[in-house]
Amino acid sequence: MEGNRDRSKKEKKIRSKGFNNISETALAEAKALSNIGYRLMLIGDAIVVSTTDPIAILQAALIKLVAGIILTQSTMIYVNENRNSENPIPEELNMLKFIGSVLSIVGAVISTKVLFDETALGQVQASVIPPFEFIT
Repeated sequence: MEGNRDRSKKEKKIRSKGFNNISETALAEAKALSNIGYRLMLIGDAIVVSTTDPIAILQAALIKLVAGIILTQSTMIYVNENRNSENPIPEELNMLKFIGSVLSIVGAVISTKVLFDETALGQVQASVIPPFEFIT
């Protein structure tokens, strides 16, 4: 029974050893950015679910795009700090996290562009009156 306890303590030490040299402030910053990003994603999803207004849906897409950028920044902080640690996770996993973040941002940019074109906000449909033309 005690052999199992000793083994589990060793396993816990081995598992957590890679995080010993990672800067606590950098991890706190990455965690804070992740929380902000996830909350913005939730707000964007709530807007999409609760309305059919195309302008509101476009605003939700922009909110989700900003959230994706924030989450990518959080991933970059974690990847850089993990590289400098004593026992980092394999480099392939770091790159896969980063590539996944970048691909999600590219997808968000494309969907935002499509929504922008569908709502025809890119075209000015109203006549523009110069500011002092009506005064004569």
